[in-house]
Amino acid sequence: MALLYSTLCYAVLAATLLYAVGFAGNIGVPKSVDSGLPKALTRSVLVDLVLFSLIIPQLAITPRPTVRRLLTSVIPESIQRPSRILFLSLGMLFLFRHWHPVSAVIWGVESANVRTILWTMFALSSIAALTAVALLISRSQFFVGPAQEPKARFARTKRMRRLIGLASLIALVATPRMTIGHLLFSLGTTFSMFFALRLSSKFDIHFPTGFDSETTQSLSQRRSTFSSLL
Repeated sequence: MALLYSTLCYAVLAATLLYAVGFAGNIGVPKSVDSGLPKALTRSVLVDLVLFSLIIPQLAITPRPTVRRLLTSVIPESIQRPSRILFLSLGMLFLFRHWHPVSAVIWGVESANVRTILWTMFALSSIAALTAVALLISRSQFFVGPAQEPKARFARTKRMRRLIGLASLIALVATPRMTIGHLLFSLGTTFSMFFALRLSSKFDIHFPTGFDSETTQSLSQRRSTFSSLL
């Protein structure tokens, strides 16, 4: 049951990240960063900032060891991370749905060659970021088990997290048409992302795993099941 629940949480995350690519690039999604009827500038900016304020507390509070320990009485430790990912994904989808566009253009590229370069950078950076996220998930404790010490896991994933941050930043700004709304989304996403990666790096080292023998056996079974699916 836990495996099914966690797989569902990661599936929602995957769908959310794919939608985020289309949202930022104004490609193939019903609601994107620049789509919709523009409203008053002040109102739109305030609404968009409020939407980000619904996500940032999740990144700032839930990864902390004290909060994790408190949540253990409600949510089993083995599915806390998938649960955090699920709530964060739902928050992002809510932001996409209610985002207010600000259509004033900061820059617009007319050269066909430069536009091609920018779209290529956007595509390659998006692929790199999504691939790095997939690799981090595949190496998470839920799928791999607590075979390594936290510091060893941190050393292995530190460069991957940096790649996610850099690739995402490039994808957010590599656009031939930058509006105020797009810039606001890029700044908010960049702040949230680096904030989340920093907290994740910090607390993944210091928070003890706390796996007992039963949980360890369960994780080993999940690892075997997951490996058989690859």
